[in-house]
Amino acid sequence: MNVDDITDLILLIGTNPLPNYVVAKWFLINPNCSIKRIWLVYSDANKLQAGTKDIAKRLSKILNEEFINVKIKYCPLSNISRNDSIDNDIKKHIVKELKNYNDKNKLHLNYTGGTKTMSVHAYSYLRDACKDNISFSYLDARCFKIIGDSYCDIFDDNDLRNTIKIDIDKLLKLHGYERKPNEENCERWNNALDEFENIISTDKINEYLSWCDEFISVVYYNRKGEFIKEKKKFIEHINANNINAIIDSFNESKCETIRELLQELPKEHSILNEDGSLWIPDNELNNSLFKERLKPVEFLHGKWLECYVQRIILGNEELKEYTIIKPLKFKTSKDKDVDIDIAILCGYQLIGISITTDTKDGTNKLKAFEVLHRVNQIGGEEARAMLISCLPGDRIEIFEKDIKTITGSNKEKFKAIGVNKLRKDFLIQEIKDFVCQR
Repeated sequence: MNVDDITDLILLIGTNPLPNYVVAKWFLINPNCSIKRIWLVYSDANKLQAGTKDIAKRLSKILNEEFINVKIKYCPLSNISRNDSIDNDIKKHIVKELKNYNDKNKLHLNYTGGTKTMSVHAYSYLRDACKDNISFSYLDARCFKIIGDSYCDIFDDNDLRNTIKIDIDKLLKLHGYERKPNEENCERWNNALDEFENIISTDKINEYLSWCDEFISVVYYNRKGEFIKEKKKFIEHINANNINAIIDSFNESKCETIRELLQELPKEHSILNEDGSLWIPDNELNNSLFKERLKPVEFLHGKWLECYVQRIILGNEELKEYTIIKPLKFKTSKDKDVDIDIAILCGYQLIGISITTDTKDGTNKLKAFEVLHRVNQIGGEEARAMLISCLPGDRIEIFEKDIKTITGSNKEKFKAIGVNKLRKDFLIQEIKDFVCQR
């Protein structure tokens, strides 16, 4: 069947509507498109199964906003586990209704979405019921192409990521999520980031990480690992934990690497006094000024790596063709706040990057699991994830294999980068190889 002859597109609605959106948009942007109706086949909510009607409604709304001349119709399935029930529902809601239009309807089922049972039985019934008036396809997540059933026809031999694009707000709306504003500004730390680049390129990053663990984590964080944001609690923490000795040791230290870095912080946020000693708040300082002065602490404690990676990505010409979101913050339908440190959209493919300076396997595993879950949640099967961390180079390969084994991810799906690849030229090459792979 010629694609231009199709009058009715049938889509199976599962838990992720992105493949349906991609398929529908590909057909509808065809200049010779003859599609009059799109049928969304979803599972009806009942005691036997969870429903996907809300997902179908969100997809319908977005498609109607983009393509006003196409009518969206619905086909609820009362039992997605039984073939006779699926057959009867499709017959009732699609086949019988189409016969009321005329006998020249040309149907096309894309069976990418929905459950395996939905795909198998919808395919089988429609093939027998419609015979020569129906064709079939699926969206291949490995090659980003729509593959037809007739001798494995490829409807479009081009990578669909170059053809079908979606902005991040629309992608989140497909899932019923709400994007939150990003108030972070890494540019204020540019001078310090220059110094971090120098620390990494001269192989002094492990020296910095040790200092951060032994000093920043002890002076500015409580025993639970929480940043101390109140002046009164900070003073109590200093006095109760014999931290004055650590501060005295810092004031006497001659470590130029650390001091040069701290001197590059904005003066209004410096943790140093004019003479280079550590700044301690006096009794007259109010709490808001205390918090303002100590803004760089969380940056020094680990946020620096996220800003460092952001700057490298944004400064690379080859990556400018992609949409970079830094970071991506959104609220799920369950009112849970979610962050992805850096999100990259390559057409409709989502790539999420999680970043941590932690050197413990356990923490890194949690970060890896989280970013893999989140990109799959909104980006579907095509989505990929990367973890950039300070894990030692001799552990990163084993760590990556472990994550892939546990999650069932293949080598294209997940990538881990350790401290040995943080140097600017190494890091950007690793990121480009992962993001730009075709």
